[in-house]
Amino acid sequence: QQSRSLPQRVLYRLFPSYRSLQFQTWRKHKELERVAFDSAAPTICAGLMGLDDNKAAPPRPVRLLKDAILGYSCGDKGCGFHVDDRVFWPCEDRNVGKKDAGINVWITLSPITAAEGGGLAVVPRTHKMSFAAKARKAIAAKGPQTTCLLETLRPDCHDKMETLQQVYDLQPGDAIIHDRYIFHRAQQFTDHVEGRKAGTKHRISLRYVPADATFYNFANNERAVESKQLSTGDPISKGGEYYPQCWPYSLPEERSQKVKGDHDLFSLQSVFKMLLRKKTD
Repeated sequence: QQSRSLPQRVLYRLFPSYRSLQFQTWRKHKELERVAFDSAAPTICAGLMGLDDNKAAPPRPVRLLKDAILGYSCGDKGCGFHVDDRVFWPCEDRNVGKKDAGINVWITLSPITAAEGGGLAVVPRTHKMSFAAKARKAIAAKGPQTTCLLETLRPDCHDKMETLQQVYDLQPGDAIIHDRYIFHRAQQFTDHVEGRKAGTKHRISLRYVPADATFYNFANNERAVESKQLSTGDPISKGGEYYPQCWPYSLPEERSQKVKGDHDLFSLQSVFKMLLRKKTD
């Protein structure tokens, strides 16, 4: 924690969601690049999304939309039941309930037991449930600052998800693969003392979409807006190296291309914006 920047530590004090959070990690670590592009994950996602169903035509390619490494510790709040907002999933909501909406691959780097906590709770089939549609509408009402606040905004929906949630025992390398619109959240540690002893639980999050998924420009947050002239409604493939292809094969020129780094969510400017939002909400 001491290695984090001052803005990161201030932001964590205000919003203690995850002990650590890093994006674009595959560009910095070869091992993570191999997981994102060369493991079975892209092929599994292509199959689940039905992108190779039409054997008479070329398959629809898969692209990596986002990646992150998250560290969750006892005392962290994580994020309440949610689906990824447009900061973390910058696509239009055109395919809710369809199998090609997108896939989230969650890989644990730490041993996790349901009894201890610290893993991922998912609510099966919420990508097609009517009450979940109401939950999505509630948390999207004011933008990304309400993504994690379902319990406050719609306690009835939250309580139903509590009863339907599933948690799992996992070993490092095990994965939970779920539809982009499945509600999920970090599972709190069940015992505060034992949770402290368990330390930080690390996980990788990989978000895969069809190449023809359509982009949503949220507040010019994505670097591809300026670098690739990407606009709302454009196919993600127009973003090229910012959302690189990983199935049925990857493109070496995209994997090796230098890109502008993400806007810093932990800058002093971002912290001040968070403070203003918290004051006015």
